[in-house]
Amino acid sequence: MKKFPTSAWRSVSAITALNTIQDRGCTNLSGGLLEGLSVLEERSGQKNEVSSVLLMTDGLANAGITDPRQLVN
Repeated sequence: MKKFPTSAWRSVSAITALNTIQDRGCTNLSGGLLEGLSVLEERSGQKNEVSSVLLMTDGLANAGITDPRQLVN
């Protein structure tokens, strides 16, 4: 999983990281979501700090949890 800061002065790093993403023939939507949530849980900071996960997908979950109802839960 690629991680990069979102501050404006690092936008080139973000674009570079996004350009390295390659299609590997499957979409493990649940895996990406669970990994992103895990990263948020591990973050330290102020209690009122806003954190986000950007989950990029084609929307067709065909690996990991693939049932839409289970993904929502």
